[in-house]
Amino acid sequence: MTFELYSGNGNDLLDKLEKGLLDLAFMVGPLTLDQADFNVVKLPGTEALGIVVASQSSLADKKSVTPADLLPLPIIGAKRDAVQESFYQWGQFDPEKMNIIGMYNLLFNVLPLVREGVGVALAIEGASNENTDGTKFIPLEPRLENDRMLVWKKDRILNPTAQEFIQLVKNA
Repeated sequence: MTFELYSGNGNDLLDKLEKGLLDLAFMVGPLTLDQADFNVVKLPGTEALGIVVASQSSLADKKSVTPADLLPLPIIGAKRDAVQESFYQWGQFDPEKMNIIGMYNLLFNVLPLVREGVGVALAIEGASNENTDGTKFIPLEPRLENDRMLVWKKDRILNPTAQEFIQLVKNA
C-alpha cells in the first residue's frame, strides 16, 4: 500500500475531493459542505482555536486571550470563510472593526511574520512547534473548539484499501 499526503486548508481539500483528486481527507471544522455530496466521520477529540504570537511578545505570558484582548491586535486570519465566520461569532466581532492585516492558507507560511511581530495568527493548537519556531500558542477564552473529521465524496468509487481504512476509522 502507498499513499500520498497533501497539505491544504479545508477549501483546498474539499475542492480536490470534489474533483476526484483526493480519495479521503482528514479535516478540522468548521466546514461548510453539502452533506448530500460528502460522507463525514467525526473523529474523537476536538481542536482548540487560538492565536500564535512571537515567543517574546508581551502576550506570550497569557494563559488565554479574550475577545477584548484581540480587538486591537493586527490579526493574520485563516483564509477559510467558515473559520472566519466562526471566529467573528465567537467574539461577537464586526469584521469591519477588526484589524485583519492578511489571510493565509497554511500557518507555516505566516510564522516568519508572527516571529517578527507583524501580527498574531489565528490557528489551531498544535499547528506550530513552539519549541523550535519562536512562537507560542494561546487559546481563546471562552474556548472555541472544532471537530476532527474524515471526509470523502459520496459518489466516488474507492479502492478496497481506502474502503478498509474508512472502516478502521469508523471502528476505532
